[in-house]
Amino acid sequence: YVLLGTPGQVNSLPPDVAFLYVNEVMASNTHTITDEYGEYDDWFELYNGSEHPLNIGGLCFTDDEDQPCKWQAPLHLPEQTTIPPYGFLLLWADEDPEQGVRHAAFRLSAGGEMVAIYQRTAEGYEETESLSFGQQSPDISWGRYPDGSAQLSFMFPTPGATNALSDTEERPVAVLAVYPNPFSQELNLRVEKLEMPCAITLYNMLGQVVYQSEDQWQENTRIRLGALPDGVYTLEVRDAGGRRLVKRVVGNDGR
Repeated sequence: YVLLGTPGQVNSLPPDVAFLYVNEVMASNTHTITDEYGEYDDWFELYNGSEHPLNIGGLCFTDDEDQPCKWQAPLHLPEQTTIPPYGFLLLWADEDPEQGVRHAAFRLSAGGEMVAIYQRTAEGYEETESLSFGQQSPDISWGRYPDGSAQLSFMFPTPGATNALSDTEERPVAVLAVYPNPFSQELNLRVEKLEMPCAITLYNMLGQVVYQSEDQWQENTRIRLGALPDGVYTLEVRDAGGRRLVKRVVGNDGR
């Protein structure tokens, strides 16, 4: 895409690009989904929030704002780069563009970074969209909920489909009870039908780890968090078999 000429006026983006979102990312894909070569590569998902088809061909993608065009979506295969209205497109961040049209020329860092979309202009590049994330856990994605919104959360991965915060259909029997919620300085946890022992991690809404259990625990525990800023947090419990449960909790310490 190239910005249309607007002499004497503020430049504006083509309408469809304004509704293109980096909707979901997974920077630690160990068992979630493979590409067409059977590889568990990192990935990110795009969402077209407009009522018109959107071809991403020609747009630039990167994980480094100092290199705004690490990978440019190919222009010659619109049947593979066009997102239907309110639809999704999965791209592989595997640094293997020779593997296909949907394989970007960069990888993602599980330690945290960003995915950004840039558009070429007469002056260089203009950022149209970005999604930043902090430290990632294996097979837990980070993204916008609901699709295309400004609200960000850890979630169970839904590559190429609408985002969801729960995996209750896949794992209906496990129980994670957290109280009180909202909490102040400490949380009580109870789990059922998980493989013991379990480990606990608490993330803030930027994806940063604010608490991680030093010792694994059995069934019931109390964690002392100290004074945390008020806000929404994501609690992840991982059992000995690798199964994960996630619950959103609200900190209310008056800070």
